[in-house]
Formats: sequence, C-alpha cells, structure tokens
Amino acid sequence: MNRLLTGLAAVLLVGCGVSTSPVPDIPTGSLDPAAAKLIQQHIDGVRSHPRSGDAWGKLGGVLKSYNYREQAHVCLTEAKRLDRKNPRWPYSLAILGVEPETNLRRAVALCGNDPEMPRLRLARLLAESGQQNEARAEVQDLLRAKPNSAPARLLLAQISSSRNEVNEAI
Repeated sequence: MNRLLTGLAAVLLVGCGVSTSPVPDIPTGSLDPAAAKLIQQHIDGVRSHPRSGDAWGKLGGVLKSYNYREQAHVCLTEAKRLDRKNPRWPYSLAILGVEPETNLRRAVALCGNDPEMPRLRLARLLAESGQQNEARAEVQDLLRAKPNSAPARLLLAQISSSRNEVNEAI
C-alpha cells in the first residue's frame, strides 16, 4: 500500500504538472527606476504563479512596451501555451510580429468579432499580402456582426478600390 501511494504521489508531482519556461533575463539597469520596478513586479507575479497564462501574458505585454521584444516573445508564447482559450496572447504575438497571420487567425477563431480589432488586423494583413478575396471575406464577416463598424467599412472600400471596383468602394 505504501509503495502504491508513493508511486501515485510521484506520478502526480511529475506527470500532472505543467512545466513552464524559465523567466527570461531582463537587464533593467538602464531603465527608469519606476519602469524597472514595474517589470520586477510582473516577474514576481510569474514566479508566484508560474502556471498562470495571465501572469506570463502581462509580463510579456510590459516587456513589449519597453521594447524587450525577445523576452516578450518568450513570455507571450508561454501565456498562449498555458491559456489556450485566451485570444489576447496570439493577438499580442501577432502584433509583436511573430507568425502574424497564424496568430491573428487563432485570435479571430477564439474571439470572433468581439473585439473587432483582431479580425480587422487579419483582413488588413491579408489585403496587404495580396489575398484580396480572403481579406474581403473577413471584413464582410465583421460587417455582418457589426454593420456600423466604420473601420471595417473603410477597409472594405480600400479593398474594393484596389481592385478597381469603384461602385463598391463608394
């Protein structure tokens, strides 16, 4: 019986835990003391809650805002892995420039049209990469849900104009 309990405890300790990435090194010596303190608070949050996608994502967002792009990439990737249903993390990775189309598609799959920005950014990315039909489809999906979205209407007009579809651009 003791052997069974010991084995079960070992399985629970090793097999059921979600391993996390180590917190990346962040040189804060040249930063304003308030910025360094803010970063340290978020590092402490990750260390206190290493399996929290929210803690990793918030650290990644703060690091991104201070232009620690590589470290933000590590943190946001970890947030995305730990919190797979949260559209903020793939969206933030896309904004960071990490596999933008893939990450925007994931964010849109998770949040749909609310908020509308992930779908708008995906549509703009598709339009700018020459995928006009897909871009138009994304904007039209958004307009079905939010017919008064001025940014979506503007993007649809720009797509139509680029295709010389003057009547639809107006």
